[in-house]
Amino acid sequence: MPELNTSTCHHRGFTLIELLMVLAILAIIASIAMPSFMSMLDRARIEAAVTDIETTVRYARSEAIQRNDTVSIKAGASYEDGWSVYASDDSELRRFDGLKAGVQCADCPLSIAFNGRGETPDSGCFTLVDGDITERRKLYLSGGFVDVDACQ
Repeated sequence: MPELNTSTCHHRGFTLIELLMVLAILAIIASIAMPSFMSMLDRARIEAAVTDIETTVRYARSEAIQRNDTVSIKAGASYEDGWSVYASDDSELRRFDGLKAGVQCADCPLSIAFNGRGETPDSGCFTLVDGDITERRKLYLSGGFVDVDACQ
């Protein structure tokens, strides 16, 4: 039987010190990346809220034109609790969930009505902010159209 030469045998693997160093480096990189990741999440929540409100306004305007009658958007106490689109007979056409957690609608009109031509005498500025007020988006409603970031 051939003899086993133990002097040429190589052990493979990492030492505990090497593993701890890698974990320390990963922890440092994660702590540097975390603030920008949180900011990205805030922006994503605001963008989702902008899309939800734009969709609502376009839907209500479209329904008003299609029905040739008044259609309105009404929020409860706030947009955080949700809002609905109503026909002139107060029947609910569509219900929208509230804004995502952490997003608030500041100075937002709680009711907007569109006539049968899709016009509204209402105008206003929807100011959407996240909880820390690090992200802010504005939607301006005028004559039935929504313009993002047009508010002064």
